[in-house]
Amino acid sequence: MILGLGAPAWSETDSLATDEGVADPEARRAEATYRFAVGKVLAEEASYAEARESLLTALELDSSDPYIHLAIAELYNVLADGARSRDDRFQHLQEAASYAVSALDRAPENPDVLRVYGRVHFSLAENQASALRKAREAYESLREQEKEDLQILVSLGQIHLWNREFADAADVLREAASQRPGNPMIGNMLLDALLGSEAFADAAPLLAEQLAANPASVEYREQLAEVYQRIGNSSQAAEVLAAAPESVRRDPRYKRRLAVGLHGAGRDEEALAIVDALLADDAEDEEIHRLRVAVLSALTRYEEALETLARWQPTEPDQARQRVLVQARLLERLGRTEESYAMLADHHQNDDDLQVVLGVAGVLERSGRYDDAADVLSKRMIGAEAGDLVVVTRAIADVYIRGGQSDKAIAVYERSIDELEKAENLPAARHLAVRRLAALAEGERWTDAIDAAQPLLEVDEADTTFAARVTLATAQAQTGKLDDALETLNKAAEIVPRAARQLTARRVGLLFEFDRRDAAAAEIDTIAALGGADDLLFAGQLWQQAEEWDASLPFLQKAEAMASDPSSALFAQAVAHERSGDIARSAEIFERLLVATPDDARTLNYLGYMWADRGENLERALDMIRRAVALDPDNGAYMDSLGWAYFQVGDYEAARRYLEWAARLIRDDATVHEHLGDVYVALRQPDQARESYRQALALGADDPNQVRGKLERLDESFGQRANRSNNPQDS
Repeated sequence: MILGLGAPAWSETDSLATDEGVADPEARRAEATYRFAVGKVLAEEASYAEARESLLTALELDSSDPYIHLAIAELYNVLADGARSRDDRFQHLQEAASYAVSALDRAPENPDVLRVYGRVHFSLAENQASALRKAREAYESLREQEKEDLQILVSLGQIHLWNREFADAADVLREAASQRPGNPMIGNMLLDALLGSEAFADAAPLLAEQLAANPASVEYREQLAEVYQRIGNSSQAAEVLAAAPESVRRDPRYKRRLAVGLHGAGRDEEALAIVDALLADDAEDEEIHRLRVAVLSALTRYEEALETLARWQPTEPDQARQRVLVQARLLERLGRTEESYAMLADHHQNDDDLQVVLGVAGVLERSGRYDDAADVLSKRMIGAEAGDLVVVTRAIADVYIRGGQSDKAIAVYERSIDELEKAENLPAARHLAVRRLAALAEGERWTDAIDAAQPLLEVDEADTTFAARVTLATAQAQTGKLDDALETLNKAAEIVPRAARQLTARRVGLLFEFDRRDAAAAEIDTIAALGGADDLLFAGQLWQQAEEWDASLPFLQKAEAMASDPSSALFAQAVAHERSGDIARSAEIFERLLVATPDDARTLNYLGYMWADRGENLERALDMIRRAVALDPDNGAYMDSLGWAYFQVGDYEAARRYLEWAARLIRDDATVHEHLGDVYVALRQPDQARESYRQALALGADDPNQVRGKLERLDESFGQRANRSNNPQDS
């Protein structure tokens, strides 16, 4: 069917010659040129059938001209765009692609040919995945020739997005956006690329622009809040959500999202007010009850969290299990460990899920009942699939190691390795063999570790041989073979080059440990000489690893000046100043960090504890540490900081609760036990205080003389009273 607008202004009789009468090559080329020109004009007038005939005649007369092939390809591409069915479109595109390929064969570097070839194959990719690669190659060749062509950049960006090559798409589309600032299509594509490549810091200003242009858009607002959350700026995320128009904030779904955002930003009192308002409208909303539990837990209002949890009675097994685990954790935080254990053990009778088993074992371990915890886990080893067997074996071994029973951990590993080898599951067996090797090192069985490492060095698996060499190096150094250890680490670096920094840190650590300071300093200087911000930061961190704080500062200051993100260098500087006694300078740097990253839990805890320990800025210190705990609620160090801050403000009951929980989370920390002893003294509980101080000494207190002095004063203050109370004549 002819799709033209009418009869053409000329006819075939106007041709210079008929096909049969053209024999001379020059005449044929002239006739081909004429037919080509006629075909192009007919195509522009939408007389596609006549255009096709004319162009095919031109091709018969002169098949060497790439532009004739190209014109036919373009014609079929136009027909594909106007096709009424998907099958017709695909057929036309295949025809277009075949002529585009012919054109490319004749002129592989021609930009006109590359454009059509790329465009046709880009369209064909809707049905033919391999066509996208061909389109990409064409546009990349074009980009080399015409670096600032906007259409090429946009097309290439689209192809990268289709391929989910987000970082490449972002690079191309940034160029396009610089040429056409404010273009909404390019802006949206660039935003997709940045979000896909997780370049959230770069995506944030683009999303902010989108939101500024569309302030009523809930989608842009929630997306921007999510981006701020991802880059660690929960406060900004909450501000974005709270700044929504009133009409948006009245929507219960948005109130829910705002409450989550405020909770994430540590504004839990505000979040709680919204949650309570939502529950007033719908007291049966299970999701809001769960959110209320999380908010109250962040506020360390555990009793109220338990009351709220009682109103959530899910029927789904997975949710019921999660509820039990949350309740057990809350009971533990309140010091009601036996209740927590009994509840989990009772639930375990009907639910043998691994999460519950791990929960029961966790309560037992945190109560110091290491063997009982291991026994509970051991029952799950019977008949376990390989995946569960590996998980449970590691969990049991970790319990024994934390309980100072590394020999039992090694025995557990050996039993499971034998079972896995019999089942011919060699990858899982090798994984546990590497863990067994680490347990031998933990138990300081250095000769056994050297022997156990040898068969693992022969395995054709990089991760296994790497881990074996790292542990072997430690064992060699501890048995007086430092040079062998350094060579072993060098070989490990050859196996896994990406771990070069980790291995350098181990090398330098060993050199410092075994009194080769000059060699260690030379290695650090070699790294710093590379001159990059990351190199200088790493050099400073290596000095800090050796606790040479002043030596680290010059490197860290240079790293700060060079880095696009100086936060790591600043944190390390703040630590160095604190350890060197310059508290004011340390606090100043930490304050700068909190302006840039207000939700960094490490910074909040470090500065908060530093002030609390010195009895300074106590209310602000308490707020900071509460925020750190909200961000990482099971971090024992943060919980210790919180308990110590409460002690400093005189709230001894709160201090006891948090420090007892910290002592369960990190049982081998002498400072926690010393803090807990001080709290028991304040609560006039001498027996508990005495036990805590003794544990602090056994664990290697930083200042053992100070702890011994506290024990002596404890005996002086409470000793006579305790003796009288135990004497029958005193009653």
